Amino acid sequence: MDLGDLKSHVTEKVKPIVTNYKGMNIWEIPPNGQGITTLLALNILENFNVKDLDHNSTHYLHILIEAFKLSFTDSFWFCADPEKGTVPTAQLLSKSYARDRSHLIKLHR
Repeated sequence: MDLGDLKSHVTEKVKPIVTNYKGMNIWEIPPNGQGITTLLALNILENFNVKDLDHNSTHYLHILIEAFKLSFTDSFWFCADPEKGTVPTAQLLSKSYARDRSHLIKLHR
């Protein structure tokens, strides 16, 4: 990389994606960026009462880890360059999809 590369760079303007997590709008960069992974995880976590769990307890960490495993699985499976393929962003960020995914987390395992 040299100065010419930096001079010729053109930043792509994109429309951010958003989810509402417990009353707060959380904005991220859309696919092909990985911001959707965080939003997926937050939507899944919204189905659990993690606030009442002891910080870094086994149950707390289990839920967080499993939520992120599911969100990374979805983002790796579905996310691509939108110019090359269709990314079902609205479906992935729907609360009903997150609720379905949250049922895959077994609390006592």
